[in-house]
Amino acid sequence: MIGLKQDVVFTGYVKDIRPILEQSDIYVSASSREGLPVSVMEAMAMELPVVAYNIRGVRDLVVDGVTGFLVPFGDVDMFAKKVKFLYEHPDVAREVGRKARERIVREFSLEIILKEMENLYRQILEENP
Repeated sequence: MIGLKQDVVFTGYVKDIRPILEQSDIYVSASSREGLPVSVMEAMAMELPVVAYNIRGVRDLVVDGVTGFLVPFGDVDMFAKKVKFLYEHPDVAREVGRKARERIVREFSLEIILKEMENLYRQILEENP
């Protein structure tokens, strides 16, 4: 590898991600396209700061500089700098991760999403009796 062997684990396919997230300090997502990425939501729920490209779906979850970092798509140097920053500042990473979990619980918990869906369906039914 390129000197990352002691710090990075390349797992391949994993069915149950929770044990991996529990051992992680930072979550990175280099996706080029997403809907509303469950993997990012799971990481945030586990109090992990997120570094990801600023793409649709991810930017609906991650608040840049608060719950993680959003990087312009394709800017590999900036992506690496943000990961390195969090790695070198574990106190900041923990605080960002804490805020990430708060955001998921406050705005994206199943209870909240189901309530929003119910309201949407009610609105549609009222507009189309």
